[in-house]
Amino acid sequence: MSTRPDLRTYGWKVQAERVKARDGYACQSCGSDSDLTVDHLVPVAAGGTTEPTDDELVTLCRSCNSRKGSRTEVRLTWRSPRWL
Repeated sequence: MSTRPDLRTYGWKVQAERVKARDGYACQSCGSDSDLTVDHLVPVAAGGTTEPTDDELVTLCRSCNSRKGSRTEVRLTWRSPRWL
């Protein structure tokens, strides 16, 4: 479970669900549809905001999210047609 309280709010949960729907419920890096998370394109640790807009968020599977870590670059090799 996350230690950041802002990720447990109702508002974040609604926003995360909206981003997953926009991204077609698929990881935007590898295309997986399982174990999905929503991540900041610019991590909070790298100066990103704790109140991002939907455009500042991306759906990633847990594996791709872990691989990304706190880096600001994300290799988005697969894109949902809904997001283009």
